[in-house]
Amino acid sequence: ELFDQIGEALAQKKRSSMFGVDCYCCGRKPFILFYQQELVCKLYGPERETALRLAGASLFAPIKDAKPMHNWVQLPYEHADKWELYAQIAYDFVAAE
Repeated sequence: ELFDQIGEALAQKKRSSMFGVDCYCCGRKPFILFYQQELVCKLYGPERETALRLAGASLFAPIKDAKPMHNWVQLPYEHADKWELYAQIAYDFVAAE
């Protein structure tokens, strides 16, 4: 599956779980999740805003009707061609934290 290919390439197979869904971590910090067949990336600044402009993209809310998580962007499968790019950006942000 594409999510695992991306995560394993970036995180050297550091797969974990967050909110009961699969994620990959940089050290102990998650940077991507796989939720409802969509990629969720931790993004900041202009990269976050650019990702949110993609059709169908939204802020991630792990619980229905809950307040979305400000720096987590959910990217639908229709943008799978951009998943690797945004996963790399998310990894770089988390690695620098």
